[in-house]
Amino acid sequence: MLVALALDGEQARLVLAAGWLAHAGWDVAHHRADMIVPRWYAEFCGVLDVLLAAVVLTLPTS
Repeated sequence: MLVALALDGEQARLVLAAGWLAHAGWDVAHHRADMIVPRWYAEFCGVLDVLLAAVVLTLPTS
């Protein structure tokens, strides 16, 4: 997020979306390892992260 603050609108959107998708990958790793958090939480968070990335990418730019 801090990197996105230093960028212009379109680049910031791409960095934020990439961050959400990377976090979804982190959640998949936790789900597969069945460690750190309960599996249901990793599943929920992974889906939410992908949806948030999609929303960031589809919002109109100003």
